[in-house]
Amino acid sequence: ANYFVTSITMVFSDGEEYPDRVTETSPGCAKKARSGYPSNTLVFTCQAIQDASSSLNFELSDGISLKKLFVLGVLFSEAPTPEGYSNTGTEFRRCETGSFSKGGKGVTCQQCLENQYQDKRGQSECLGCQEGQYSAK
Repeated sequence: ANYFVTSITMVFSDGEEYPDRVTETSPGCAKKARSGYPSNTLVFTCQAIQDASSSLNFELSDGISLKKLFVLGVLFSEAPTPEGYSNTGTEFRRCETGSFSKGGKGVTCQQCLENQYQDKRGQSECLGCQEGQYSAK
């Protein structure tokens, strides 16, 4: 099964501070504000576009010891699809020209309706044809 990672929590040995000692080396996740978490806990939230072959990489400075690691996610087919993309079950695929996606769960790209168009990929809506112009479905 393929999973879409939504968050990663790292717990370090008691008394260890993490700021600037853990670096995410691949795009996709961002450090969450420390508010409400113990000083030895670091939380990353993941919202960037991922596919089933993506990997998330983190670098720990020398001397830092990881006590626990929690990875939360959902089946990729159930992942919230970003606007302008479809969910194939293993990746988010950008909508082609002439189509759009509002995003959400289990979304596919929809073709623009008659007298609408979209000349860019990855869009969340179609545009209305200008007066005197038309498009066929």
